[in-house]
Amino acid sequence: GATSFCHIRTSTSPNQAAASSAFSGDLLTIDIIPLSVARAVPDEIHWDDPSGGSYGLASNWNPPQVPDCDDTAIFDVTPALTHIPIEANSDAAGRWEIRTPIALNGSAVLVGGSFLDPSLSLSGLGSLLLNGGATLDSRNARIGDSGVNQAPLVTVSGNGSRWRNTSEASFTDSRDATLKIESGGRVEALMMTVAKANGTSGAI
Repeated sequence: GATSFCHIRTSTSPNQAAASSAFSGDLLTIDIIPLSVARAVPDEIHWDDPSGGSYGLASNWNPPQVPDCDDTAIFDVTPALTHIPIEANSDAAGRWEIRTPIALNGSAVLVGGSFLDPSLSLSGLGSLLLNGGATLDSRNARIGDSGVNQAPLVTVSGNGSRWRNTSEASFTDSRDATLKIESGGRVEALMMTVAKANGTSGAI
């Protein structure tokens, strides 16, 4: 499988510092030097280019920083075309929230998430297309979470295209949703629930 890398951003905390001292005659001099402390800084980062582009380019995001393993990447800008093409290269993030149609090219890994806070969620006008050998790895997934009355769609199409979900993939918690697998596409899931909520429908 693809190898993904997570990074730790650094920040300087005013409460953490190093002290150095020196004697000059009878005078003791103490210098306080702030330390740069590596720590995770979780953020919600929005995709900003309706025409698509490189996932790893900071200027395509708002604020202008590439999402990392503790961050939530949110896709909610109106696409210039049918789908926003996202070019990924073994990129990693904590979570994706997809609220607009996107097409993933390349590979991405979502390392965060839990049963109540899934690593992949589609809601509103959100749809996800994996085509041309694109691969996505996620943990928990919730498709059709909430939003306008439109059925979110996940399409995995073409040889080599794959979506792997290592825990539950839940379709239609509160809205209708569809999973389409075609032309040699592949979906792997530990557990999949279709039409989970009363009054909803799901299709595969």
